[in-house]
Amino acid sequence: MMAQALEMAQALDCSRFMKSLQVRSTETGQESYHIGVRKMNQRERLLGALIGLARTCNMHEKTEHTTGLILYALMAADPFSGLSEEEFHQLIDQIHAEKKRIAPGCATCMAKCGNTDDYDLTKNLQDPAEVQKLKKEIEKKLCRNALLFADVYGTEEWTDEIESFFYRALCAISYDMDVERYQMIIKQEIG
Repeated sequence: MMAQALEMAQALDCSRFMKSLQVRSTETGQESYHIGVRKMNQRERLLGALIGLARTCNMHEKTEHTTGLILYALMAADPFSGLSEEEFHQLIDQIHAEKKRIAPGCATCMAKCGNTDDYDLTKNLQDPAEVQKLKKEIEKKLCRNALLFADVYGTEEWTDEIESFFYRALCAISYDMDVERYQMIIKQEIG
């Protein structure tokens, strides 16, 4: 099982779910990602819901099921997962239900701060090309590590360091940070 997960992780490219983006070269030769008005696809919605869940856990205590749900959903974000549209909807509904369990008052709050909302990944298209590329690398690393560490979850080998990586990296995708901080997440060795 672990060998198969490792093989899948090496072949995995989570950035493929962003393939609907158009890539163009600027006069300087740098890639830039642009888009008109478009809706997020299912994988983007799933990742956006996960980012909202991770940000919820920054302010509220997670349940015993939260991390397992995050790992499962990151594996489902694999372009080869074969999830149907209905299965994506069900998984996103599970993530929303988990957010409501963790922070029940946020769903009905009259003064919404937005911290627990699903993140709209199309916002990242406004970032400079280098930052967009780094955020996609973080997405890839999240998906690969979910596959790599799925067998370890719930065992003695699972550590706080492994767990905090998933929450921190998910949140980082929605943050405006300097390039070095994104690079630190990408280079971080866990496990």
